[in-house]
Parts: sequence; C-alpha cells; structure tokens
Amino acid sequence: MHEFRPFSTAHAAILLALVALVALAVGARRRATGDLARRGIDFMFGLANLAWWVLASALQVREWDWSRSLPIQVCDLSAILAAVAMLHGVRWSRAGLYYVGLGLSIWALLTPDLRDGPSRLQFWIFFLGHGATCGAAVYDLLGRGFRPTWRDFALAVGLMTAWLTVVLPLNAIYGWNYGYVGNALSETPNRIHFLGPWPWRVFGLAAGVIAFFALMTLPWRRPQSPP
Repeated sequence: MHEFRPFSTAHAAILLALVALVALAVGARRRATGDLARRGIDFMFGLANLAWWVLASALQVREWDWSRSLPIQVCDLSAILAAVAMLHGVRWSRAGLYYVGLGLSIWALLTPDLRDGPSRLQFWIFFLGHGATCGAAVYDLLGRGFRPTWRDFALAVGLMTAWLTVVLPLNAIYGWNYGYVGNALSETPNRIHFLGPWPWRVFGLAAGVIAFFALMTLPWRRPQSPP
C-alpha cells in the first residue's frame, strides 16, 4: 500500500476504475436533455481539471524544488487545456486536449513514473489528475462529438514546439528534466530509455510525437465511400 509497482494489480484496478468513471460521464452526457444539463457535465469535468492543477501546484509550492516544482510539465499543460476546453469549448483548446491531453498524458497512466502507493496522497493526485485529463479528452470525443482535423494536428504540433522552446533551454541550463527532454532518465523504465543519449533522443522523441499525432488524426480523416 505504501509503494506503487507498475503493471501490478493496484495499477490495473485504478485504470479500470478511471475507465468506468469516464464511461459513466460519457453516458450521462449522451442521455442529457437540454443545453443546461450538458453544460453542467462539461463544467464538472473542467472544474475537476482546474481543481487538480491548483491542488498539485499548491503541493509543489509547499515542497518546492526547482527541478520539478515549476508548472511546466506536460501534465500541467494538459490540465489547463482540459479546463479551457470543458469550460469554454474553443477549438484550439479542444485540439490541444485531444493530442496533448490524450496522446501524451495517457502514457503517464500506462507507464507511471511513481513510487507512492495508494496509502499516499501523491498516488491519488497522480492518477486522478492524469485520469481527469485523459478522461476529458475521451469525453470530448465520445460525448461532445469532437473530431480532429489536419489543421488541429498542425496546431498541436505548434503548441508542443512552443512548449519545447521554453522547457528545453531550462533543462539544458539547469540540468532539469521537465517533460523528460532533459539530460536525465527516470528511474522507472519507459519508452524514452530506448531513444539513445541526450540531446539526440530529443529529436527522436519529437519525431515520434509528430508521427503519433498524425496517427491520431488518420482515423478521423479517412475518405468516405461514395453513396
């Protein structure tokens, strides 16, 4: 209970619980009648992401460490995108939520860089936060009908490029590892370990992200058969 092990029973259980919660939210959105009811569910999802981001940032301030406490992780960006997408519904935030919130944050759920078990607050902050972000993206797809386009793909690539231009120099100058694009590797094995030494693995990671974003677009952009 005090220590988390990836791919364990506890890991599987929390993922299944998150999937069930998202399924309930999607079902509720589809069954809701009237804009007020639908917007109410959207609001709850947006508020959940905003509350998580505020709480997580506050805890980081309480235990401040320059190498990990700045709110510039991908999960911070994802939570903000989710909150804006759910509360305001502007297109750029929905696109960012799909590609960044689902395409990238889901890997944190599948291959968590986490030591604390269910008896620790950090366990719940980690899984509920990433679950709320990924869940909001799935909810936007299945509950609100968002369908990504190649323009959304380009927007997401531009968004991640802008993020990288901020984070990469900070990592290089101070030896940090925000977004896993610094000259360090997490203790928990993940896909980044196979990309080679720094800084060359940053190029491999960027290429992989772009390719993955393109693959995330293809299912929604298939040409339709003629009638």
